[in-house]
This record gives sequence, structure tokens and C-alpha cells, in this order.
Amino acid sequence: MYKKLIFLMLLPGFSLCAYSESQWNNNITVYEYNPIELRYDPALPEYAPYPKNKNELASLMNSAERGNLTSRYTLFSFYYNNCYHLQQLSGNTGISEHCNTAVYYLEALLSSDPENPLALFHYGFILSHAYGKEKDMKNAITYYEKACHIGRNRLISACDFVFSAFLNGEENIDKDIDKAREHVATVAGYGNKKYQKYIDNWDYILFRINTEKEVNNCIESGGNTAECIKSGNNKMKKYNVKYEK
Repeated sequence: MYKKLIFLMLLPGFSLCAYSESQWNNNITVYEYNPIELRYDPALPEYAPYPKNKNELASLMNSAERGNLTSRYTLFSFYYNNCYHLQQLSGNTGISEHCNTAVYYLEALLSSDPENPLALFHYGFILSHAYGKEKDMKNAITYYEKACHIGRNRLISACDFVFSAFLNGEENIDKDIDKAREHVATVAGYGNKKYQKYIDNWDYILFRINTEKEVNNCIESGGNTAECIKSGNNKMKKYNVKYEK
């Protein structure tokens, strides 16, 4: 539990959602580009608009098959946002057909443009959530790292996933504080203010991690939950008072 608390504390406001515009039928809904895509490239809807009808979709598919990279990304994103939305609605109880189609176009794009930051980020997300691919956290982190270091401040969400994985540990990703700090220093070097703040407050981050670990150990060893949490909160308050002096 405490891992998730740290993740939320360090990464406020993270969102990967899409917004409905219209529906062709029961299987296809037209969404906008998701917030991460638009933060990276606000002009995407202008030069790579989603298809508005089946004829435009067919034209886009033909363009993608001829090797047009923009068309491949547009189709990936178009199907991916349907995939993501349906997975959220179903609670990931099954894989939507749109996820498989999205993966097809994404892999086609990466085969020709292996350093596309948005494609790398989304492939990492797909691998970490098993959206049309077998779940593989270690491989996902590799893609997130590439996306982070190529996209830099325009794709800071990729950096956030890497930081959280190393700081907290994530499934088969071992917790590694040294790697987490090294990652933070690298991203701070890109001029990112959030990560520069992490560097400046690294002692506080470590203290909070250790305190939350103590709280969890207290609860797991049979201690009174309310008292364990109260003790942790008191430690944090004392540290904050000392830190602010």
C-alpha cells in the first residue's frame, strides 16, 4: 500500500484518459488525442486528425500500409484510445479487439521509427498493463526509459514511470534507490523543475519512504492500525518542523 501512496505523492495529476466526441456504431467511438499526446505535440489534431467516417479510416489504412509514419501513429492512437477506454470500463477482464489493432500499427511504426518518443512511451504502457501484449514490466521500463531520454521535458510522464518503478519497486522490478536517484539527477539535468525539486528534497523523500515502511511493518506485525499511522504522522510532522527551520 505505501508504494502507491508514494507514487501519488510524487506524481500528482497523472492522467491517461481520452474524451468522447462521437460514435460510429457500437464498436467504434471517436476520441480526441489523450492528454499525454497533446502535451508532447499540441499540433497532432491539426496535421494528423482522426478519421471521421469509415471512408477516411480506409484511406488512412491504405496510407499506413504504404509506409506513411504519421498515418501509422494516427491509426495506433485512434484504436488505442478505444482500447484504453474499453479496458477501463471492463476492469481489464478481457482484451478489446481494438487493443490488438492498436498494437499492430504501433509495432509497424516502431519498426520504421524506433526512436519515436510517443510510440516508445505507449508501447511501455501497453506492456505494463497487458493491453494486447503479455505483461512485461522489465521490458516496459526499457521503453519508458528510452521515451524519457528522447522526449525529455515534453514527455515527463515516461520519466515518472521509471522513477516510481526504481523508487518503490514494481512487480518484478527490484527497488533500487541508487538507480532512482541517478534517474532523478539525469532528468533534473534536462531542466525539469519537478525533478530538480526532487534532488533538492532527496533526504525528505527517503525519510518519508522509511517512515511509511515503518508504519506498514507496524501494522503487519499486529500493531493497532490507528496507532501505527498516528506514530508515522507524528514522525513526519516533527521532520517537517525541523526541515522548515
